Amino acid sequence: MMLSRVYPLSWNAMVLGAAVFAVSGCLGNVGDAEVDMGGMTTPGALSAGPAKMRRMTRLEYSNTIRDLLGDTTRPGNQLSADEPVAGFDANSSAPVTLPQLQQYAYTAETLAQKVPATQVAFLGCDVASGEDSCARKFISAFGKRAYRRPLDATDEKELFAMFDQERKQGGFESGIRLVVQYVLQSPFFLYRPETGMKDKNVLKLTGYEVASRLSYALWATMPDDELLTAADNKSLEGPVGVAAQMARMTASPRFSDGLASFYGQWLDLDALVGRGKNPALFPKYSDAVAKAAAEETLRFAENVVRGEGEGSLTTLLTAPYSYITAPLAPIYGVTAPKTAGAKVDMPTNQRSGLLTQVSFLALQAHENQTNPIGRGGFVRTRFMCRELPSPPPDVKITIPVPKAGLTTRQIFEAHRAAPACMSCHKLLEPVGFGFENYDAIGAYRTMDNKLPVDARGDMMGSDDIDGPFTGALELSKKLAESEQVRECMVRQWLRYTLGRQETEADVSSLQQIGASFRTSGGKIQSLIEALAVSPAFRYIGVQ
Repeated sequence: MMLSRVYPLSWNAMVLGAAVFAVSGCLGNVGDAEVDMGGMTTPGALSAGPAKMRRMTRLEYSNTIRDLLGDTTRPGNQLSADEPVAGFDANSSAPVTLPQLQQYAYTAETLAQKVPATQVAFLGCDVASGEDSCARKFISAFGKRAYRRPLDATDEKELFAMFDQERKQGGFESGIRLVVQYVLQSPFFLYRPETGMKDKNVLKLTGYEVASRLSYALWATMPDDELLTAADNKSLEGPVGVAAQMARMTASPRFSDGLASFYGQWLDLDALVGRGKNPALFPKYSDAVAKAAAEETLRFAENVVRGEGEGSLTTLLTAPYSYITAPLAPIYGVTAPKTAGAKVDMPTNQRSGLLTQVSFLALQAHENQTNPIGRGGFVRTRFMCRELPSPPPDVKITIPVPKAGLTTRQIFEAHRAAPACMSCHKLLEPVGFGFENYDAIGAYRTMDNKLPVDARGDMMGSDDIDGPFTGALELSKKLAESEQVRECMVRQWLRYTLGRQETEADVSSLQQIGASFRTSGGKIQSLIEALAVSPAFRYIGVQ
C-alpha cells in the first residue's frame, strides 16, 4: 500500500529546488567556443571554469539507489532520457519538467515502500532502544549519505518533524518510509550542489563536494563511507588527500562502472543495440551481436586502462587483440574463446584497437552499406576534438544509394563532388575511406560489390598528422602518435568529469593534465589522476 499522506512540503521543496538549481543556481555560463591550448592565463593565477548544478543521470541514479538502499532494480532506467552537454550526459541546462517531477515522486514512493524500515541493518539502531533516538540516528546517518554531506540543524529538525507526524498516524515504520520518500525527492539528493568556499578569485570546493565529484566520475555513484570520512577529516581539501583517494578508487572493482560510463558515452555504445542491418545482406548480424560488440569494447577499454599494454592510449588504438564472446567470432573470423570475454589475438593485418572493432564500424554504417561520412566524422569529433560545421540550410541531405558496378567509395566520391558539399566533406570521406576494408557490420573484406576495395585515405586540417594513409591500421597508428589526439583525450575526460565544455579559464589545467599524460607515456590512469588534482576539478570559477 502506498503512503496516502504525502506532505506538500516534499513537492514544494522539489519543485522550487529543482527550478532554482537548474535555472538560476548555476555558477556561471559555460561557452561552447573552441579553446586554444596555446593560450595562457596570468602566470601563477589560480583559474577554473564555471559550472552548473548537475542532476544525477539515469545510471548514477540507479547506482546511487543501489548503494543507498540496497535496491538493484535499476529504477533510473524508468526515468526520462538524460540531457547531453559537450558529448556526455550532464543534466545541467534544461529545467526539470512536471512529468519528470512526477517520475521522481512515483519512484521515490515506490522505493520507500520497499525499505526494511524496522531492521537494525537498515536503521543502524534498534527500535527497542527508543523510537525517538533511533529515528534521529537514522535521519542523521541516512541523510548524510543521501545528501553527500552532514545534515544541518534545519535539515534534521524538518525530517524528524515529518517522521514524528507520520508516526502518530501510521506508526514508526510509516514515519521512516516517509523520510526516505521525502529525501529521494529532495534537490539535495537529485542534484549535486556545489557552492564552494571563497579562495581569492575562485571558489574552492568543500571536501564533500570533491568527494561527490570523485565518486560520480570514477564510480558513477555516491561517495562511500571512506570518502565521506576523508571529507570529515578535511583531507580532500588538498591534492595529497585527493591523490590518495584516487589510488584507492581506481583499484576498486567499482572503477569498472566509471570506465563503462565514460567509454559508453564517448563511443556512443548505447546507440548500437537496435541499429539494425539488412538481414538479406548481413545474416550474421543481430541484436545479440550488437550487444556483444558493445560489451567487447567496454571490456577491452577497461582491461587496457587497468594496465594491459601499460594502460596507454596507444594500446587503445593499436592493440592486435580484444576480449570477445561467441556471437562476434564469425564476424572477426576467429575461433570463439572457451571462456566468454577472454583475450583473443586478432588477425594482425586486419585489426588494430578501438577503430577496427565491430562496435564502431557497425554503428557508423548504414543498414545496407558502409558510411565513410559517419566514420570520418566520428574520428574527427571524438578522437581529434574538431567540431564540424553545419551543412548550408539550402542543402538537401540524402544518403547515396548503392549501385550495381560501383563500390561504396565511388558512390560517395560522386556525392561529395557537388560544390555545396565539397567544403565540409573533404574533411570527412577522405578519412572514412580508410575504413572501406570493413563492411557495414565490421567484417573484413577485400571486395566491394565484386570490385577491389580501395582503402586509401587522406587526413587534412589536423594539427600534426596531415597526409595520405592506407587503411585503418595505418590511420590508427597515426592517431596514436598524434599530440592533437592526446590533447583531445584530455578534453574528453574533462568534459565527462565536469559535465561541461572546457573554457579559457581551464587552459592552465588542461596543459597541466596534458603534461602529466605525456610524461606517463600516454597512460589513461595518469590522465585521470592529474585531472582530479587540477584546479579545474577542485575549484569553480566565478563571474
